[in-house]
Amino acid sequence: MGQISLGWTSKNAAVAVGLDYQCSFKILTRYNELGEEEVKNLKKKSTEHQRGREPLLKEEQFQKLKEELKERPADGGIWTGPKVARWIEKETGREKVWNQRGWDYLKKSRYSCQKPNPKHKKEDPVEQEKFKQNLPVKVQELRDKFSNSQIESGSLTNIELA
Repeated sequence: MGQISLGWTSKNAAVAVGLDYQCSFKILTRYNELGEEEVKNLKKKSTEHQRGREPLLKEEQFQKLKEELKERPADGGIWTGPKVARWIEKETGREKVWNQRGWDYLKKSRYSCQKPNPKHKKEDPVEQEKFKQNLPVKVQELRDKFSNSQIESGSLTNIELA
């Protein structure tokens, strides 16, 4: 706002430095009340205040949450932001924790949100088990039949052949 000291109007000075008039008026008022150094430090003080906020969970509570995330939640599903937020509410006694904060703690704990594959309603567990038992035999049969070719088995590479 050095232009004002040169005789410019506050409106013209605001336009010159790329501020709207109301914002420049607030800065000018603060300058008159607090002085140059305090106006310079206002932004620094506001960011320090935000960064200095107390975390929702103390370190030991955060470690407890990380242990909880290794197990399934009480409803048997997967951990989500809202579920973690409810856990934080119980753990800390807070009345309300926003769902986003639960998601923030999931990310902070490096939780991998993996959802199990959906199961078909007509699936037959007995048939699936028979398939799993016979799979190594089928793979070996294909290897014997096509011994001169390389068989790409994708996810089957971890199966031990009998």
